[in-house]
Amino acid sequence: MNTEAKEILSSFAKKVPSTVIGPQKVNFFAENLKEIPAEKKVTIVNFANRVLAIMLERVASDVEIGGYGTDGFIWFRIHGTKARVEDLHIGNDNGPMHFA
Repeated sequence: MNTEAKEILSSFAKKVPSTVIGPQKVNFFAENLKEIPAEKKVTIVNFANRVLAIMLERVASDVEIGGYGTDGFIWFRIHGTKARVEDLHIGNDNGPMHFA
């Protein structure tokens, strides 16, 4: 994973209060995206586009990024089988990046 994108997303995720869970977490992200400067948003979009391009290459139907149970990896579902993508590790020295 792009180190800069990981730093941006990790920093943003740390701002989520522990009491914000489930669908409210998605709302929190949407309401607070305005805090991220435009140039950092471009970095995040470039990372997302890279993941989506890899999904297309591997014929994946869905993706899971971050969150508990991902073990620091991005996961794809390919032909009904969900598996981690070994070359898309998003973990860090402090453990996996959890933002989902």
